[in-house]
Amino acid sequence: MTDDMKDKYSMVEGWIELGNYEEADLEFQKLAPRDLATERGLKVWLKLSRVLKRWPEMEAAANQLRALRPKSTLPILCETEALHHQGRTVEAVALLSASAACFTGREWSTYIDLLKSYVDLADLPELQRAKFETILKAENTRRHLSELSVSFIEDVEISQS
Repeated sequence: MTDDMKDKYSMVEGWIELGNYEEADLEFQKLAPRDLATERGLKVWLKLSRVLKRWPEMEAAANQLRALRPKSTLPILCETEALHHQGRTVEAVALLSASAACFTGREWSTYIDLLKSYVDLADLPELQRAKFETILKAENTRRHLSELSVSFIEDVEISQS
């Protein structure tokens, strides 16, 4: 990536940070299509699409970024958000469900909370909703037990000091 490209991306991001989305969009339109196909270009496109609430564009950018970085959670989260805002929450739930393996560590809690929110909002058939609710309850129990384990270990370590 040339320094000129870095500056153009930075200009778009700078206008976004300043809240001048019109100028950000104008700078973005100056970028060549091949520059938008890069990881940095797609991330800038995601940011701009989000602030301008251009959900179909955000979906397209996230989809392309997911093709470049299949294990990255950013494009999954962005694509599910775009799908939801387009009234396609059931598709967002399906995408999250299919992408569970990409979420690890601290991201897992975010994944579960987001999935729960979308399941609550989605117009799912009753059987499917019940299945998700069972999974989410089990995950909440696992998370609670994990927190209790950490607390117990900390208590034991303190009492042994």
